[in-house]
Amino acid sequence: MTLQNSPRAAGQGSRGHKTRNEALASPALPEEPRQVSDGTRDEVVSAIANRLTDHDLNIRSPQWEDSHYFKITNTPGVMSDLTISDIGFVEWEYRLCDAGRAHPAHFADLVTGLLGGAGEHCGGPARRYPDLTLRSTVVRVLTQRGMRALVPSVYRDDVIGEVYSEIEVTNPARPARGRVLLADDNSVRWECHVSGIAAGGIQGIGPEEIAETIARALIAGHEG
Repeated sequence: MTLQNSPRAAGQGSRGHKTRNEALASPALPEEPRQVSDGTRDEVVSAIANRLTDHDLNIRSPQWEDSHYFKITNTPGVMSDLTISDIGFVEWEYRLCDAGRAHPAHFADLVTGLLGGAGEHCGGPARRYPDLTLRSTVVRVLTQRGMRALVPSVYRDDVIGEVYSEIEVTNPARPARGRVLLADDNSVRWECHVSGIAAGGIQGIGPEEIAETIARALIAGHEG
């Protein structure tokens, strides 16, 4: 689900922390995004939905006022939500239902694929490091594969009284692929833009490529 509709969006941040609302003020988003016509938006949404169903992925799609939301339902053990806004911003969230299935190789390959890395296992296979958390291990492997990781952003949830963090990962060789955010609960969020819709000169990728990327990630995870 999008950040705007997350319970974590409520509340005010304390010094040194950010709330979800503050996190949305990312420089990756245009300051004055332009709205697109219903025809253009519907074409993008249809292209992504059709390509996902081509891969036998079932989707539910309640429409919101300023965005379109997909829930992919036939991926056992995985929560998979996709949101496409009217300004061409795409957000896909991936979360394993069973934390026991989490493994560095799975997450490293997932992020590499989302960011357009040159092959799933470029830079060597992922392995566990006894002195590192799963997320830290994934980040180490990704940097070995040429990805760039930024220091964690820390947020405070005033509703449930918890602090959490996200590490931002990008691919310098493929900036149009956007960014992946790795949370401390091992959830993964991919953010990018649809080419031809995003304003402010922001680079994007085509709707079919977005759908193919998500489908490959889900199919590879299911087969693994």
